[in-house]
Amino acid sequence: MDEARRIEAHVLAEAATTPEEREVFAETLRGAMLFKELTQAKDAGDEARAEEISQRMVKLCSRRTIVQTISAGYLQAGLREGLPKATHDELMAMLAELEVGGEIRRLAESIPVH
Repeated sequence: MDEARRIEAHVLAEAATTPEEREVFAETLRGAMLFKELTQAKDAGDEARAEEISQRMVKLCSRRTIVQTISAGYLQAGLREGLPKATHDELMAMLAELEVGGEIRRLAESIPVH
């Protein structure tokens, strides 16, 4: 955990130019780290741990950050492997909620659905 905090501090010091930007970047990093932990717990079949991480995510991250993080994961997975229809529909709804347009929306629309 100390290593993660050092990396976070370094990235934020290099990237953020304002206190507001620093907070946005910090929340984005937290969301990404928690999402990675969440997917690892789910992949391992540890539903109790997954629920604990999910609750922590809700406490530490805004809804927007959570939706951005999950939609980015779906987009990456979909471009690699395609998505089930329900997941693709969920991705498209998230992108609409985030008011994403342009190239990202076109990428999502091009994902094979199975």
